Amino acid sequence: MREIIQRATGRQTRRAAIVLLAAATIASGCSEPSVTADNGDSEAAAQVTVQVATVAARSMGDPREQIAEVSAAVKLEVIAKSGGKVTAVRARNGEQVKKGDVLVEFDARGALLERERAALAYERAKESLASSMAEAKLSRQKAVDTVKQLENQLKQQMREADTLPAEETRRNLQAAQMQLEALEAVSPVTEAQSQVDSARLTLQSMELALEPYIIKAPSDGIMSDMTLQEGMELNPGTSIGTLQKLDRIKLKAQLAEHALQLVGSKQALMYYTFEEPGELKKAQVVYLGQLPDPVTKLYPLELEAGNSDGSLKAGARVHVQLTTAEEENVAAVPFLSIMREGESAFVYRLDGNTVRKQPVALGRVKETYQEVLSGLEQGDRVVVSGQQTLEDGQQLDLKLVEDLSSPASPSPTESE
Repeated sequence: MREIIQRATGRQTRRAAIVLLAAATIASGCSEPSVTADNGDSEAAAQVTVQVATVAARSMGDPREQIAEVSAAVKLEVIAKSGGKVTAVRARNGEQVKKGDVLVEFDARGALLERERAALAYERAKESLASSMAEAKLSRQKAVDTVKQLENQLKQQMREADTLPAEETRRNLQAAQMQLEALEAVSPVTEAQSQVDSARLTLQSMELALEPYIIKAPSDGIMSDMTLQEGMELNPGTSIGTLQKLDRIKLKAQLAEHALQLVGSKQALMYYTFEEPGELKKAQVVYLGQLPDPVTKLYPLELEAGNSDGSLKAGARVHVQLTTAEEENVAAVPFLSIMREGESAFVYRLDGNTVRKQPVALGRVKETYQEVLSGLEQGDRVVVSGQQTLEDGQQLDLKLVEDLSSPASPSPTESE
């Protein structure tokens, strides 16, 4: 029994010695860092190997686009000034017309008869004027001849000293001269000319009365919205269709809120057609709504452009570029540098040899990069590898920082 007690006591003694030795070893190890910290800050920097990359501009893709519909910049509504029965429809929807082309004709038989009467009266008045002018010319010529004849007769009589015949010839000459003066003072065609003028005005009035029965194109363009058919009865003031002038066009689109922000305050945008995707054309921004449609929740955009060659037709669709290729070059970071905390995102930004926890707002992803909307600027350096062990404000040994943006940067192994 005594031997058993002695063996147990020996084991307890050895265990106590081992515990004391371990405690002494731990105490010795804990005292060494404090001495190192007193030697300088560089030895206090974390011995962590990380990789960093520089925030730079990268293309996030092609310019962002929106489909827009083509319509005429100028639309003229054609109104019937007079009513009546439609006797002829000369133009159809989608047809190109020229200014002055007849579009629609109405039953105008009564007005046509009045015009024919006025035309006949005008012709008769002109004939009467021509006859009066001929008679006046003949009468004047006769009067002139009579005056000359009497003058010659008077001279002859005075040479022969025929006093009595000369006196009678003188009286006849005076009467002939007075008649010639009367013919020249008052034109006998004045009344006939007045009748011609009156008949012409009447004819013009009848022609104006016919205009409402013939509707002509007010300008060059393409007809649309025509629903007339021959035989229809039409009331005065009724619209017969719309004339679209396509020498200038409008491009209309509906934008979501993010697309509205892309347009911003731009004065012009580029567009292209499906048939010629490589040919960009400029259109001026004429209207950008700041309030959304209450039903669609979309914002209206209107642009205007030239179309002198008429290549774009109403109803066609085009691609409108809301951004340019330059605008798509944005600040971006490697996707591996991004860390998450719930719904928030952050990166570790290297400031000297200190890492800073930097919240960021992120946008589009392309390949291995993601757009940075805010939080970083081009030229900032962010940690892309080894950041899982870092803390905000932690200092790094720059010898262990590999800059992936610089091909000449040594690797961690080479730096050691």
